Amino acid sequence: MPAYTLDIVAFTLFVVAWLLYEQILKRLKTGNHVNSNMRVLRGAWMRNMANRDNRIMDGQLLGNALNSASFFASSNLLLIAAVAGVLFGGQGTWREIQGLEVLASTPRWMFEAKLALVLITLARGLLDFIVSPEAKAIFEAAGFTVLAAKG
Repeated sequence: MPAYTLDIVAFTLFVVAWLLYEQILKRLKTGNHVNSNMRVLRGAWMRNMANRDNRIMDGQLLGNALNSASFFASSNLLLIAAVAGVLFGGQGTWREIQGLEVLASTPRWMFEAKLALVLITLARGLLDFIVSPEAKAIFEAAGFTVLAAKG
């Protein structure tokens, strides 16, 4: 039995959990769970914000949301660039990393598969964030125009 069997089991478990999580969320669109509760709270906050005269606190909350969104997007892009640099760095990168104890029994293809999984996960998270209704609502509330995709 190869030494990286646990890596293959972990990869399989990750993919199954990822696929099942999305299906479960689709079935739970209505009901009492975190995502639906947050959607109701955000809608109520936006309606209350529009009716108040003093919007200083709302402006601070909105500014914090924009800064958090910008931080998530920029840090995610930096991580994508770093992982892609290591993944596509060629033989030199593998020689540099090969001495690590964590990779002692891992073949190169397994190391590259792990990096590819991290890269795909980061890219999917960034793309989901960019096209999410929550992100569009934050930017529209700040006065930015968000173009809707025609489909």
